[in-house]
Amino acid sequence: MGPSRRKRWLLISAAGLAAIAVAVSLLLYANRFQYDEQAHRDVIEAYGGPVADWDAYRESVSVSCDFDEATFAAYVALEQDLARLQLDIEYACPDRMGEFTDLTGRQPL
Repeated sequence: MGPSRRKRWLLISAAGLAAIAVAVSLLLYANRFQYDEQAHRDVIEAYGGPVADWDAYRESVSVSCDFDEATFAAYVALEQDLARLQLDIEYACPDRMGEFTDLTGRQPL
């Protein structure tokens, strides 16, 4: 293989790898969770009425989503309103729904 063919092959290979990287990145971005705050607020208020300080409520839910496994398990065990907590998890951190289901036996909505 001559030098020009080798350069062309390397260029085509690099372009192919770049295209694959872009495609993978787009797939990962498309599947990334996007929090819908208004939908979350609507469902929580439909469930239990207006929330006096939505920003504080949203922040407390956000913090609970970031708990480590043991803290999350304790948080779920101590929660008295599992239906509301389930709604919070569904809307704010659906990636934790499997843990919630394992801990409570409640199926996703």
